[in-house]
Amino acid sequence: MFDSSMDPFASESESDTIQYGTPDEDDGGILCDGKQSLGLEFSYASDWRRPHAIREYHQNWMDGIKEASKLKNRAFTILDRGFDSKDVYTIEARHPDTGKLLGFILWNNGTIQYSNFGAQLSRKALNLGVSTKRDDADLVGIHGEGFKVASLVMIRRGYRVRYEASKYYWSFQFGGRDGDILYCKLTRMEGKKLEKQMEEYDAKARSGSARELKANIWEDVTVKIGRVQGKGNKVERADFLRWIKVSLDLDRPSKSIHTRHGSLILDDQFKGRIYLKSLLLEGESALPFKFCYDFCRGEVNRDRQRLSNPREEAKTLAQIWGEAVRLNEAIALPELIELLQANTHWADVNLAEEHISIETAKKIWQRLQDENAEGRRFYYCDQNGDRDIELITKSLQKEPAPLKKATWLALRRFNLISTPEEQGHHLLQNAPETDLPKTPYSKDVERALRCVLALDSRTRDLRLHFRSGANAELDVLLQCSNLLVNDKWLDFQASHEKSPCSLFLEATAERISIDRFSCSHIIKNLHDLVLVELSKGSGTQQNRCSRSEDYLRQLVNEKIDQMPCMVEVVQGEAAGVLEVSWIHVESEKISRLHRLELKGRITMHRESTCADKKSELLALSGASERELPSPEGGGLIENSHQIGSCGCPEKIVSLKDRRAVFHGLSYAEEYFPMVARTDTPAFFALPPNALRPKAPGIDLSGRPAPIQECASPALLAMHEDYDRDGQNGGFENLYDDSNSDEGNMNYDTPLEDSSRRGSVSDGGSDMSRLNGTVGSKSESPASLPHAQSQEDSISQPDDGESQSQHKQLMAEDRQIPNLKAEIEKRKISEDAKDQHLQALKAEVATLRRQLDIQGQQSKQLMETQRELLALQEWELGEAKTELTAQAEALDINERQLEQSKGDVERLQSLLEDLNVKQAANASTANRPGGGQDKAMQALLDEVQQLKQQNKQLTFHLERADEEVRKALDMVGSATRRADASSATAKRKRIRKEYDEDEDALSPLEGAMKRAR
Repeated sequence: MFDSSMDPFASESESDTIQYGTPDEDDGGILCDGKQSLGLEFSYASDWRRPHAIREYHQNWMDGIKEASKLKNRAFTILDRGFDSKDVYTIEARHPDTGKLLGFILWNNGTIQYSNFGAQLSRKALNLGVSTKRDDADLVGIHGEGFKVASLVMIRRGYRVRYEASKYYWSFQFGGRDGDILYCKLTRMEGKKLEKQMEEYDAKARSGSARELKANIWEDVTVKIGRVQGKGNKVERADFLRWIKVSLDLDRPSKSIHTRHGSLILDDQFKGRIYLKSLLLEGESALPFKFCYDFCRGEVNRDRQRLSNPREEAKTLAQIWGEAVRLNEAIALPELIELLQANTHWADVNLAEEHISIETAKKIWQRLQDENAEGRRFYYCDQNGDRDIELITKSLQKEPAPLKKATWLALRRFNLISTPEEQGHHLLQNAPETDLPKTPYSKDVERALRCVLALDSRTRDLRLHFRSGANAELDVLLQCSNLLVNDKWLDFQASHEKSPCSLFLEATAERISIDRFSCSHIIKNLHDLVLVELSKGSGTQQNRCSRSEDYLRQLVNEKIDQMPCMVEVVQGEAAGVLEVSWIHVESEKISRLHRLELKGRITMHRESTCADKKSELLALSGASERELPSPEGGGLIENSHQIGSCGCPEKIVSLKDRRAVFHGLSYAEEYFPMVARTDTPAFFALPPNALRPKAPGIDLSGRPAPIQECASPALLAMHEDYDRDGQNGGFENLYDDSNSDEGNMNYDTPLEDSSRRGSVSDGGSDMSRLNGTVGSKSESPASLPHAQSQEDSISQPDDGESQSQHKQLMAEDRQIPNLKAEIEKRKISEDAKDQHLQALKAEVATLRRQLDIQGQQSKQLMETQRELLALQEWELGEAKTELTAQAEALDINERQLEQSKGDVERLQSLLEDLNVKQAANASTANRPGGGQDKAMQALLDEVQQLKQQNKQLTFHLERADEEVRKALDMVGSATRRADASSATAKRKRIRKEYDEDEDALSPLEGAMKRAR
């Protein structure tokens, strides 16, 4: 990415003439003066060129100055003096505080000289791989071969290389049998010459003269490259000027930002370069660099090509940019954003999303916000594409502003930026509760949605909230146990904008306002959105539903289509009558197409006792489904109904009939209907407001008006029983049932509570209403005059007998409420007993099932314990077998021990005999007898061997004895544990069986006692 003409590592000219020095004879590698092989062959590092070698010399020069001057953590001052009048190029290294000269670089007449003051060069440095800088992170060289390879490269190109250090000349040249191995020849400076130079230097130092640009061979290190002592090729001036650009110290940039981690260099001529501690690194990276960097820390490979750890390089780059932004935000921040947003994947920001600091990310986000001062833009990741763009434009109503993946991930790492979906969540979550007015349409939508949620165990307990969609365009958001829904779904127009149906199109064309809900697809769409939200939740929440989502969708579609709507209740023409109506399109379609009747249960609940039933959503299978027979010829049985579990009247009718009439309701109560299909689970339709039936009226004559439909069948039945008992005082004709249809009435109709019955002023007494009812139902020509006369005799008594009968009848009438209450109480008591008995039976059945399950589990546990016991017995048998084998081995060892003891005794006897012989021969020790001495020595050696064998045998016997004791202890312990484990397992098994039998019998006995 930079001009190759400026590259110090550019390929050498092919026209250069390569001249090689003549290798000297190998003198055997003498320690002082002599030669030492470096082990480097002529073609080693063949891809290195002269700039690479100069870089190594320069690196060693800088490291040497830092070590000698103890400036490891600080940079010394480099003064580039350039060419003087004598055409000598000088570079000085001085102390940053005192200005003291620490070393220098010279180019003079084809020779380059690097000198470090106060440095030393040991002979070990000639060994390949030896380096004193390996554990010093502030120094560059760590591989221990740099200056040796550099010398090889320069000599290979025809230059001479000579070091002057430690009072020696270190000359590098090829040698060996084939003249292709690099050697170093060490030659000590002549003693008189050395003494003279030292005296001259001491005299100048005593006089206070400044240090000259001259190195001392006894205390400094100097290397000369090029034409040395009249030998070798010269280093050309142009080459020298090009080679010194390997160091930033000698080729300084004009625009840079220095940080603790390195420098960011912005000069165009340096673009694409990487420096380590001011030294240029060569090599191409997988990604291109746009700017130049000088790292303060890092390790390179042996070829000095980039850092050896790419991730460490990316981290260092992120640190450099972070501090550069902090130091010079005006320049660095725009450049960093441009790098992140570029189409080219620059190595400058490689892995920036992993290493960028939060401070830098915040500054990037602030700059993006400043560019979006009007708030029209919404930033998104360009890799998400069309989906995010649609959400931004349609839902958030913003202008999409793409960010590259690198920028997006860097900001997302610290949660500084949100996705369009997350922004929608935020807006909906913080939106206020809906302020839309309650309309029939919105009530039906909410009701249907709540019914759908009740079908799924995952959503049944969610709290439903409708939030204002003025600023929030997200449809649904599931947040913990709260389901937030955009209130646009409560409006016909707004909910159909994205999913218009034929009704919406027709209504829009005709400009008709739709105020009743009939679009089931709205609820189905909402349900799909809720399922999507559930899929984003935790696995625990997802797995709570035992049904598949496909089955759940099918169930929702079916139940929504079969849900009654527009349920209304009105007063009947007669007193105590309420009429319920509804719409159910599905039943009419099924009836016409398939001649099937879809049944519905209509329950007329009392507001005073069952107001909470309005919030019930699902009709479950636990409800009564006793269906009454239809009369001949079909149609409704208007006066027939049954009692629900709550004591309120209910009917099962064909839904296609669209109405049901309830008679005999108390005009002192308010009622509301709950309508649902009998095929459970079914959705309850939205109930209307509670309504009170008409009360009976009074005509102008003061008589109670006829109440044709008010008297309940139960009340008539009580009076019929009363008449048959002969307690009517001769008023049989008053309750004549010859023309009555009481036999067709349902006697399960709930009775009115006496506390809620109307007074005389509200419509007359129960007896008066009864008279009116009977009179109205006995209107045949034969019975009408008789009934009328009886009525007149009751209302207008004119003699004593009639007066007495009237009083008696009134007294009996006053007893009727008590009788009704008693009958109702007994009926409720009987129903409660039946329910309780059913519950007990169910409990007994449940307990029996639990006993069966526990019995199976006990059997399985016993089988498991038997298997474990068998396994323990087998293991015990194996242990006994192993111990038996060890015991046999022990017997063998004991026999060997006895044999060894015999051998020991024999050896001891032999030793005693030998001692006697030695004593006998002591006097002849000085006599000639070499053969006897040799025999004696052999015998002694044999004795020593036998002693050694005796020690070994004794040691082995002791070890064997100890192992036998341990084995016997293990056998005893294993046997005891096995016996104890077997006994414990048996006791536990017996105890568990006893406890399980006792636990199983206790609840069963308790249930039977409660049943009895």
